[in-house]
Order: sequence, then C-alpha cells, then structure tokens
Amino acid sequence: MPPDALYIHLPFCRSVCPYCDFPVARYRGGGVAAFLAALGEELRHRAGGLAPRWIYVGGGTPTEVSPEETEKLLEAVRGTIRTDGVEEWTVEANPKTLRADVLDLWRGAGATRLSLGAQSFDAARLRRLGRAHRAGDVAAGVDLARRAGFRQVNLDLIVAVPGETAEEAAADARAAASLRPDHVSVYTLTVEEGTPFARLRAEGRLPEAPAESQAAQVLAAREALAEASLLPYEVSNLARPGSECRMNLGYWRGGEYLGVGVGAASHEGGRRRKNLRDVRSYVEAVRAGRDPVAEEEALAPERRAREMAMLGLRLAAGFSLGEVSARAGVDAAELLAPALRALAADGVAAWEGDNVRPTPRGLLLADAAARRVLADGGARRIRS
Repeated sequence: MPPDALYIHLPFCRSVCPYCDFPVARYRGGGVAAFLAALGEELRHRAGGLAPRWIYVGGGTPTEVSPEETEKLLEAVRGTIRTDGVEEWTVEANPKTLRADVLDLWRGAGATRLSLGAQSFDAARLRRLGRAHRAGDVAAGVDLARRAGFRQVNLDLIVAVPGETAEEAAADARAAASLRPDHVSVYTLTVEEGTPFARLRAEGRLPEAPAESQAAQVLAAREALAEASLLPYEVSNLARPGSECRMNLGYWRGGEYLGVGVGAASHEGGRRRKNLRDVRSYVEAVRAGRDPVAEEEALAPERRAREMAMLGLRLAAGFSLGEVSARAGVDAAELLAPALRALAADGVAAWEGDNVRPTPRGLLLADAAARRVLADGGARRIRS
C-alpha cells in the first residue's frame, strides 16, 4: 500500500541555530532555484500520483522563501501529487520572518496547520538559543495565521536551556497558552554533533541540565498548559481535544511515510531510508539522474515490531499488540513479553490485554523505556 503521509524537508533557514545540525540553504550552485528544481524532480520520480492523507513541510523554515519561490514549490507539489484527499497539511514557520502573502499562498494551496517555533518567551533565553525573534513576533505570527485562515496553530517550546528553572519553564508555557494555540510541543534542549552548542559542551561551557531538573521543567510546563486545556497525548506534545497532529499520530503508530528533500527520511514497505544531507550533493545527484539516497535498510519483522512498540509507548493512549503483530508479521505479545513485564514491574507501563500504554511516570522515562523495548537481552530495571 502507498504511504499515507508525505514529508517535504526544506532547509530554508537563513541563519544557523546553535543547537541545530542541519545545513543552511545558502547553496551557491544556483541558489534556492536550483534546490527547488531538484526537489521537484525528486517529487516527480518518487511521489508521482501519490494521494497522501497528511502532508508535513518542515525541517527548516519553508516560509522564509519569497512568494515567487513559494509558488514554484507549490506548483511542483500540485503538479505531482493529488491533494484533494489531504486531511491535514502542516507547514513550519519562523516567527521573525513570517509574511502574510506567503501564508496566503500556503493556505490557498490547502495547508491547514501552521507550526511556529516560539522556543521561549524570555529574551535572554531566546538569545541563548540563537533565535532572532522576540516574544512579540510569536503573538504577531499567531495573529497572521488566524487571519490567513489556518484552522490550527502549533507552538514549539524548548526547556532545559542552561540555567533555566522549572518556574521559568512554567512561565514560558503560560505565555504560550495565553495566545490560545491548538497544539504545543515541549522539547528539552538537544545538542547535536557538529553544532556550535556541541562545541561549547565539549569545552565545558554549556553544561547539560541534570535529568531531575529536565523532568521537573517538563512537568511544570505540562501543568501550566493543562490549565489551558492543552493535554499531553505524546511525550512531547499537548493539544486541545481533537487538535492532535494526525501525521505525527500516524508516525507514532508505525505508519509509513515518504520523505523528499535534503536529509528527508522515509519508511515504506518495511524499508527505511535517508536522503543526502548536504545540499550540493543532493542537487548534483538529482541533476545526474541518481537517487539522492544516503542510506537504506530493510527492517526485519522483529525489529519493526520493537520499533513500533517503542513509538507506541510515547503515546498516552499506548498501542495495540494486535496491530503491531499485523503490521510487523510477528507475534508481538510473545516477542515483547519480557520487556513489557519489566516495564510493568517498574511502574513505567500498564499492560492490559491487547493494549500497552505508558504510565504518567513512563511518559517521563520514554527514552529508558525505548532502550528496554529495543534491547535483545534480559530485563533491566528502569529507575527515575
């Protein structure tokens, strides 16, 4: 069966975030136009005729390009895939560079959800994160999105910034909630290899917040958002009832997706692949008629079952063992029984018949639970 979801990865950020490892789209071999031409060709080659239920455009800042470039991108999308059955279409955006005319183009093409990278509402933390926008830009961005007719607006927050406290994390969450978003993502600061933040950490100038502090900040943010009826449905994501991101739910439930663009990941037919991450290499490969794949692997049924369980344990509702068995082609209950018993004994998961779900404590220990589920060996206790 064809995948339900299409992910378009666009590295259009004009500046480098110190915690991001993705290259900036300042490709000098023809600029954005050359990149868009290559993307259009990959779309035609790999997604021609696809009728996705969900589309996600991100991985950078798609709204930073000009209206003319946006129109070219949308022409490539509309000329390649069928959009009449799209149920949800998300576009990421930078609050600093948001423009009404560009939003109108995305909305006119069928986009339904705008995801704004707020990160924080504190000026000092925004500077620490290398962000160019201010808190007022986020409020203005939400207003622009509503005026353009977007049905849903997401805000992203980052906690566990060096020096941040639980009280400050809660204050950021309350500021986000005051803008009445439909969905909020709360991520702890992640430092990727090869980034400016990684170099600072290696030099001892960017200490990592202790695990206890990170957990306290996440809990404080969640509690503040819950007061505004934004409830956790996944480890890092909260939404008003009915406003959960459908594409992300499909991903966490083990659904298949096609990814195009620089560094895009795909999962189709039990195979996983990633595209080249370098803009120049990607464009040159497509121009030469080569598949811009960087790596690809076939997932064994047992591995696929374990990964589906790992993702399912990130969802507040959990996952169905029967569904995992049907998709992976193995008896998931038998395969996962040792890990699930260990997680239940530790109070991390509840196993009731066909359903396995994380406990409130389990939502805070998702990474440890993932290691247990993915492991091949014996049971190990998970400690808070």
